[in-house]
Amino acid sequence: MAEMPSISDALKEVVQATQVALQANPAVDFGLLPDKVTPAPKVVYFMHGNEKEIMTTLQSMTDAPATKNAKYPLVALFRDIQEEVIQQRNGLSIKCKPHLAIFNLTDKTYRAEERKVKSFDKVLQPIFEEFIRQLTKSKAFGMPLVKDMFIKKWDCYFYGTQKAQANVLNDYVDAIEIETITLQLKNIC
Repeated sequence: MAEMPSISDALKEVVQATQVALQANPAVDFGLLPDKVTPAPKVVYFMHGNEKEIMTTLQSMTDAPATKNAKYPLVALFRDIQEEVIQQRNGLSIKCKPHLAIFNLTDKTYRAEERKVKSFDKVLQPIFEEFIRQLTKSKAFGMPLVKDMFIKKWDCYFYGTQKAQANVLNDYVDAIEIETITLQLKNIC
């Protein structure tokens, strides 16, 4: 029997391609690190798991000096995902609607306009746009057209406050939450 394709492995590759493209683009500038002096590197991290697991992992990274500054910006794939398994000529493929979010560390004192300029315009929107562009180039996903992905997203100014009236990730973050995106993961033999 053919090996099942992995949504998390395929999305991790898309995030890596997103990072490479952003690093090559001189127009993209992630601004400054929280010390407000050091330029932020154009690095995009990937993580998958349920929301509680992601929160726990991020907290353990905060507690470790070696990883406390290696968390954001982050593309997170929230588990669990319903997958429709489809038999095709070259093996199995999976159709799914994963729930994703792109997080960026922010300042709790920012007002909406500062969040828009410093977090959304500089970091989140360029990552989102490049992520979608890389999905359309991904052979693992069959190089889908944007119109076929049926993307529903939210711009979340200070993520978590609308959901739980709390800071759900224990970090001050802004986010673009991709509530649904329709993807078909191909089994490439």
